[in-house]
Amino acid sequence: MPRFALLLLFALLSAQPAPGQSFPVQDAAWQGFRSNIAGLDTFRQVACGDTLIGGRHYTPMLSISPDSGDTSYLAAVRSTGVRSFFVRPGETQEYLLYDFSLQAGDEIMLEFVEFSGSTMLKVGSVVTVGSGADARTVINFVPTNGLQETWISGVGSLAGPLYRGLLNPSEYSELQCFRLADTLAYSSVDDAQCTFSFDCPVIVSTTMVEPPGQVQVFPTLPSDGRVWVVNTGNQVLYATLVSAMGQPLRSWAGLSPGRHELQLPDLSSGLYVLHLQEPNKNIYLQRFKLIIPR
Repeated sequence: MPRFALLLLFALLSAQPAPGQSFPVQDAAWQGFRSNIAGLDTFRQVACGDTLIGGRHYTPMLSISPDSGDTSYLAAVRSTGVRSFFVRPGETQEYLLYDFSLQAGDEIMLEFVEFSGSTMLKVGSVVTVGSGADARTVINFVPTNGLQETWISGVGSLAGPLYRGLLNPSEYSELQCFRLADTLAYSSVDDAQCTFSFDCPVIVSTTMVEPPGQVQVFPTLPSDGRVWVVNTGNQVLYATLVSAMGQPLRSWAGLSPGRHELQLPDLSSGLYVLHLQEPNKNIYLQRFKLIIPR
């Protein structure tokens, strides 16, 4: 589809993210395809939850396998006005992700997200699509290796939210769908192809999380193979760790009132659920989502 048609379609479908938000960091989902030496794959990525890094709040960016539904942690992101930033898994160094204050002729050095390295981009043009609350800034960069890099405020790169700057014919990606708060806000394909969904109330934190009820679990982004369960009620509890597909992986019995350390088995990166219940009862008392970073 021609670039102009894509931008026009975006204007017609445009949702209304917060004014000045350069990159959506909650309840956002992207879908597209990526082509490389391994073949053609569909990517699905979501921004969901909260995590603390160096005292700052970030949103985890997660990848969801279209086939298995397995989830992996890609990066942590945050936005401040027209700029947004990312932190790679297991790191604390922050890098620039997007800057929508750029003007024609500006040059910008960008770190890649998935691996170490950087690229230099030069802005070719900056235009506005839509008007009023629906106005979006569109930045077109000077083509590199015959490929065009384009950013849209409130959406990200048309190559995919974390694939900006990958201007290499052997590593090509293209955004097809973007949803904000379950509303289709961008599409370059039939709407029926954009019907993916994701349950987004994930809380990720390196500090204690105290949800309503009688159990506390922390951290929900475990990095050392263990989590702590604090039973503040009067009942002895039973815990079960299951995969995102619902497969039981490990269980712990006899969690009496007080604080307990749960040693996690060797787990691959992804999303897991810790169920807490009273023994001999089939009703779950509480559930906690755990994200294992890669």
